[in-house]
Amino acid sequence: MTVPNIFDCAKGGLGSGELNPLKCNDDPGGGDDMLGGYKHIQPTPSLVWVVEHHLGWDPAGIVVRDQADARQLPDEDYTDAGEVMTLTFQEETSGIAWVS
Repeated sequence: MTVPNIFDCAKGGLGSGELNPLKCNDDPGGGDDMLGGYKHIQPTPSLVWVVEHHLGWDPAGIVVRDQADARQLPDEDYTDAGEVMTLTFQEETSGIAWVS
């Protein structure tokens, strides 16, 4: 299984602030997109990620990979049922979260 890392999604590399959505279409299962899910890209390291997914439900499946492609297990908080969640890390982290 190939999981894209943040460098695949950012023009000019991590922290450039420019995302290339044409390169960000891989989900953690190796498919072409996230049917029924949402992909959040966090290019700037942060302790808290605010994920505005607008799925209409609280995600049950969450996969987070940091900029080094390592799986992360942040604390989850559903701040706005079915619309927004926050992921809290023990140290500042950048990367990608897939929620479904």
